[in-house]
Amino acid sequence: MIKKTVYVGSFFFVIAVAYGINNYLKSSVTKDEVNTKPIHPVSFEDSNISQPAKQQILPIEYDSQYGGLPEALRDVPIGYQFYLDEEGNLIPTESVRDIFDHFLSAIEDEPFEIISARIVEYIDLHLTEPARTQALDVFGEYVSMKMALKDLEEEMGGRLGTGDFSNMASLVTERNALIRQSLSDDVYEAFYQQEHMHDEYTLSRMSIINDKNLSDEDKDAALQALEQTMPESMKQVRENVTRHLTMADETKKLREQGVSESDIQVWRHEQYGYEAAERLKGLDERRAQWNNRLQEYNNLKAAIASQEGIDESDKQRQINELRSSLFDEKESIRVSVIEKSTIK
Repeated sequence: MIKKTVYVGSFFFVIAVAYGINNYLKSSVTKDEVNTKPIHPVSFEDSNISQPAKQQILPIEYDSQYGGLPEALRDVPIGYQFYLDEEGNLIPTESVRDIFDHFLSAIEDEPFEIISARIVEYIDLHLTEPARTQALDVFGEYVSMKMALKDLEEEMGGRLGTGDFSNMASLVTERNALIRQSLSDDVYEAFYQQEHMHDEYTLSRMSIINDKNLSDEDKDAALQALEQTMPESMKQVRENVTRHLTMADETKKLREQGVSESDIQVWRHEQYGYEAAERLKGLDERRAQWNNRLQEYNNLKAAIASQEGIDESDKQRQINELRSSLFDEKESIRVSVIEKSTIK
């Protein structure tokens, strides 16, 4: 739990001095000052809550006093929420960091002072005291850390050219140490502890692999011993990947044997449970729909390419128009990548 004694002044000092936006951040916004309405939140499960959450503060929809959202955030729902304890104190979770990063992801589209003001506005609209002040204090820590990290990474840029593993490991360790030192214990644990445990495990593994003084047998033994220290979250990811690959392989074998899709679905229910089986069924359907659309595009594209009496530039224009008519912008990029990968 965040300490009840907080120093929100440090937040305003960091932002005001660094960016000259004191006026943006001193004004608080209440729910009565903007149009708000509840919205259905994106499903989210915060895995690193270290204590029972008594309150879950869901996102609301509102009209910002700072104008419409930049393109990077438009139509992108905030799928994260705040959690409070029974006394109304903010519980630090990765979800808090995700809320900050949601707005900060638009850094290329609008000034930092506006982004910061939007975050303060979001906090004001969703939280009351003491959680509101605590969230502002956490944001102050986070921004201060980001500023220090930016300076460090600029300085690190001159040390990245060697490609030496020991140098890279030193840079990662230095970066993570700065993050650890810049955040209070509970905030660090919620925001970065799992990530840094993964880093430490990966660096240890790479150190063993790159150790020229070890024989292959010694390396195998060291890697097996290291695996026993693998963070639980990494073990879960690996188990999920292995399970998915096994499931995909078994499904492929059943299809090759002529087993019907309905029987495959029954088998999935028995092996992996209803929810997992239904997710896989949906994935199969979406993949089939995509392949059908791609096949339709390829057929029409081949017809255009086979036309006689039309120069290549006109054919390419027609193909581009065809792609735009059948796929949205992101899908068109995917199609282009597929086309380039099939060029011999």
